[in-house]
Amino acid sequence: MAPPLVAQYLGWRPPSTLELKELDEFLLARAMEHDSPTLLFRLACEYLISARVIRPGPVIVVKRVAHAREEAQRETFARLAHEFTDVRRAALDGLQVTDPRSRPHDCDGWPPARSRRPRPR
Repeated sequence: MAPPLVAQYLGWRPPSTLELKELDEFLLARAMEHDSPTLLFRLACEYLISARVIRPGPVIVVKRVAHAREEAQRETFARLAHEFTDVRRAALDGLQVTDPRSRPHDCDGWPPARSRRPRPR
């Protein structure tokens, strides 16, 4: 599909396969730094604007953001997997165990409810 004449005149073009691949690489690099899907979507839009590429539909961009976040999670785990020895895993798992004596007895009311005194008028 040819871009509208106005877009052509202004130097904008529809995204090519190569430009979408570059967008994916850009998103992966940003997803390694940030986890916010909203931020990644905005950064993708800014990237396309700076390249003068007509943004594909928002659903396409959202799917690319979601894919980048999944890949970043896999990449992060791959980079850190060697750090998680059995001893270190046990120590980290121990951080999740809480001492029941260190917490209030009434966990349903946590945080403690404020007093219900009427406010002065």
